[in-house]
Amino acid sequence: MAKHVPLIRFLGPRKFLAHAGAGAATPAAGRAAAAPQVAVSNGVRIVTYESEFALPPRYRQLPLSAKELAAIDAGGADHIVTGA
Repeated sequence: MAKHVPLIRFLGPRKFLAHAGAGAATPAAGRAAAAPQVAVSNGVRIVTYESEFALPPRYRQLPLSAKELAAIDAGGADHIVTGA
């Protein structure tokens, strides 16, 4: 039988990471939105945004309705979606 090798590799204590510290976790909403990164691969244009808030409005996630929130809070078992 082969020895089990975990798929996750732990880096050790966070204090050894370069980005560890009090000022490292600044919210992206407080900063100006950075320009998207654009790359072309096999003739396909790939646009990458830093965060969801930098996306154009038509691509942002819509807010959840009260009915959807109630279904989530209830575990979804009693919310049955039917046709229009």
